[in-house]
Amino acid sequence: MTTTDADGRFIAATLRPGKRRLYVYMDGLAPHFSNFELAEGERREVDVQLLPGATLVCTVRGPQGKPLNGAAVSVAGLTFPQQAVQMSHGGKPMRFSGMPPGTRKVSVYKESFARFEREVVFPATGELVLDVELGAGHAVKDRLLDDQGKPLAKRSVELGHGRSRVMTDKEGRFTLPDAAETGNKIHVRPSMGNEPYRLRVEGSPRTKANARSSSLPTPRRVRACAADVSGSTACRSAASRSGCGRSTCRSRGPAP
Repeated sequence: MTTTDADGRFIAATLRPGKRRLYVYMDGLAPHFSNFELAEGERREVDVQLLPGATLVCTVRGPQGKPLNGAAVSVAGLTFPQQAVQMSHGGKPMRFSGMPPGTRKVSVYKESFARFEREVVFPATGELVLDVELGAGHAVKDRLLDDQGKPLAKRSVELGHGRSRVMTDKEGRFTLPDAAETGNKIHVRPSMGNEPYRLRVEGSPRTKANARSSSLPTPRRVRACAADVSGSTACRSAASRSGCGRSTCRSRGPAP
């Protein structure tokens, strides 16, 4: 790592030959990325121009529209020292400046509320405003059974991505908080060290589900059988729902 001098020049010495990645960053400007390959003893000059980049302005509110403190807002794909996560406080807008152009996932999470996720397309410059309203949290309530319909107890169940992990009870039942309204994937581990099963779960009101998997020690496919409260089959639906998350996104045009 090195820094530029008063004339904007820098020297990166003692580099070994081979494939290298150049990363240049200055606070408030979009970072520069480039890949190249150095030969033995090669001296290379590069000319880098840092552009203003876009700015994301994000506010987070609760179900009644009041500012929500302690919500984590994160932008995927950012590299240190660029700030990838900020916490909401006192209704003050959070600003992510120097965003490079392209599509990045913006996530908002606070315990007991529905997780918000959106793919945001950042322009080369300008300001985007993201107004997020977090609804009441979703939960997945299922029962894990083997091929003979017997409950699978003490199985590790999670939604992945560092979310909460729970164990099935003696009847194979479990409840996973922090679920999204749609697109959930349940990961089931028979025991530590084994490859997890994966079950895709879509959000639908008034549903319950039975997740069926093999009781054999070798991993096999997981099947899901979902039924509504009356016992009728519900196609691939297994998430109970108690709220929703809404947001609006608008552009204010180029930054001054």
